[in-house]
Amino acid sequence: MHKFHFIWSVTLLVVLGLGSFAWAEVKIGYINSVEILQNLQERRTAEEQYNQLLADWEKQAKALEKEIEKMKKELESAIMWSEERKAEKQLEIDQKEQELQEFIEDIWGPQGQAYQRNVEFTNPLVEKIVHAVEQIGAEQNYTLILDISESGIVYAIPGIDLTAQVIEFLNKSAIQDAGQLPQQPDQPKDDQPQRKDDFPIKDDTQFNDPGKP
Repeated sequence: MHKFHFIWSVTLLVVLGLGSFAWAEVKIGYINSVEILQNLQERRTAEEQYNQLLADWEKQAKALEKEIEKMKKELESAIMWSEERKAEKQLEIDQKEQELQEFIEDIWGPQGQAYQRNVEFTNPLVEKIVHAVEQIGAEQNYTLILDISESGIVYAIPGIDLTAQVIEFLNKSAIQDAGQLPQQPDQPKDDQPQRKDDFPIKDDTQFNDPGKP
């Protein structure tokens, strides 16, 4: 059956307060967005919902496959049928197979429902990661925060890895949103950070040949 994994990838670059600084004052940090997503509590809920959708779609595809197989066996065993009746049955089988192929393309095609729902589940989480990184960067006076999941860094001291901070920030925020902790008011900021957004969600889906459900 079709394999369409819940895979997302983020390319993240947050630039904070560029424009007027001395190079001696530059403060750089980095995160690993893949690790953040893997440890995000809300991600697990989204993935469960997505996998349930996949299970429902695969159930529908299997039902169509079984119906086609039944029709083929009926035709094979119809020894006493006229040629006209056999031709009519074969036409019904062809139409049902076309219906299956269209269903597979609609769900598992390059821009199908599976891909679209994947994006729908992913985008809100990406936006939350961006917000968390921007807030941590502004509060701790970072000039630049990179994402090492997409851009290779040959060497970096451990102290500038902000991945764990972002995971903690996001998971705590999820609990606050659920009403389990009081929401802390945001501190006013004099300078709004300059932000560069580039969050392509890769179409890393993997599924079998649509012709072989």
